[in-house]
Amino acid sequence: DSLWRPQLHMVGAIFHGVVECYYIMGPDIPKDSNMEATAVLKTLEAGLRVLPPNTKLGHSLEVNTDNTAREAKNQYYAKFSSYLVGTHKFEAVQQSMQKTGHSHNEVDQRFSSAATTLKSAPELEDEEDFANWLREHLKPVRGRALHVEVLHTIMDFRAWLAPFNVSYSGLTACQSALDTCHSWRFVKRRLLGTISGSDADVVQNDHPEWSDLAPDDNDVVLILKESLSSTRMSQKPLLVLPVSVASSVDPKDLKPALRNDLGERTRKEYRKTATSVALEPWLLLKAQRYLNDLCDRNESMATLPHVEMPMLTYRMQSVSNATVFGVQSHHIPRHVSLSVPKPAEMQKQLGSTAKSLVKKRPAAAAAADSATK
Repeated sequence: DSLWRPQLHMVGAIFHGVVECYYIMGPDIPKDSNMEATAVLKTLEAGLRVLPPNTKLGHSLEVNTDNTAREAKNQYYAKFSSYLVGTHKFEAVQQSMQKTGHSHNEVDQRFSSAATTLKSAPELEDEEDFANWLREHLKPVRGRALHVEVLHTIMDFRAWLAPFNVSYSGLTACQSALDTCHSWRFVKRRLLGTISGSDADVVQNDHPEWSDLAPDDNDVVLILKESLSSTRMSQKPLLVLPVSVASSVDPKDLKPALRNDLGERTRKEYRKTATSVALEPWLLLKAQRYLNDLCDRNESMATLPHVEMPMLTYRMQSVSNATVFGVQSHHIPRHVSLSVPKPAEMQKQLGSTAKSLVKKRPAAAAAADSATK
């Protein structure tokens, strides 16, 4: 009990009616918006493998996530959602974060079953042991298939989407504004349908560099509501990604994220554990190798392996008809707006190893930003 043992991450995702997925990751894999985006794409890919060949997904993707700013309730995952719509993978992406006290869903029940299944294992020495035990003993429910995968990497969507040059504010709670919007819907402009007022009056454009862009039916617009069940929008629909800007990123440029540094003390304790578990009466030699390899890779900050993302080249099969969205009615818990990211914010998006990629904004953009203030 006095020995330190690494804590694995496990992320669950349910593709309703098709497959339930479990992703197991090592302790130095970051658990953030990059992980969330990677898991969503991997789950869609797993679903397409289960469905009949040549099946196309529906026009709308609805994702219910934890109500935490660390993983999905943040501007980085919002940009990822807008990318899915702007590159014609879906016509609409709905993201819902239930309010505190109402955030449990079917994934929590499946986690309980997974935990009970893992407790019955006689010994689990590395990540693959966890995955294999779940594959052999966890029974999916409601006719779904089971997909268990060890993720040795996550992709750096945050740095990859930085060329959008967008910074959101107002998505998450802060001390001065404790209430926020829990329902985000990213839709193509033409799907707004009938909203009182002309299109120019309805869609709000905060971004100084987009003021001269002509409206396009495929521009991505964000519709915000306080709750999923709210009958009123929280504010005017917000332009978040012109279709011309969506094409500024190339899937070939997506790279793995950086691993987390466990720290010298943690690596020392894990190596001590590795030595102990290999002795009599345990003889857990696989666990010893796993712990030593984990520490060696983390100490050298070895680059995470690249993983292919076939969903990045996926496109919808056909186009659906525009719908009537309703009348314009606002109730604002916290106003959401867009701007050009400041150099420090851009540095945060690109990561600490990409300082050379951070460039000063053009004088015209800086002047426009100053005029906005």
